[in-house]
Amino acid sequence: MEITAAVVREKFGAFTIDRLELTDPRPDEALVRIVASGMCQTDLHGRDGYYNTPYPAVYGHEGAGVVQAVGNSVTKFAPAITSSSRFRGAASARIVDATCSPIA
Repeated sequence: MEITAAVVREKFGAFTIDRLELTDPRPDEALVRIVASGMCQTDLHGRDGYYNTPYPAVYGHEGAGVVQAVGNSVTKFAPAITSSSRFRGAASARIVDATCSPIA
């Protein structure tokens, strides 16, 4: 699946909007079509190398969207659930070890 993401290629580097290929969700992941997202200080710290993240990297850990697919061990989400999310780990359009809650 092709996605659009804000990519950082080096420490303190500028964010560039690129098209990337995204694999299907792993067993413990949910794939979310992000419809709204924010950029916070944590993302900027990651860009600036505070977390020893390898580059290139995609940041963003807050967003709202619709679940598109889930891995086979995901039990709290299903496709078409709308969620407001905070992600653990740097991710864009992919929730890793989700701590999300569906919106009522």
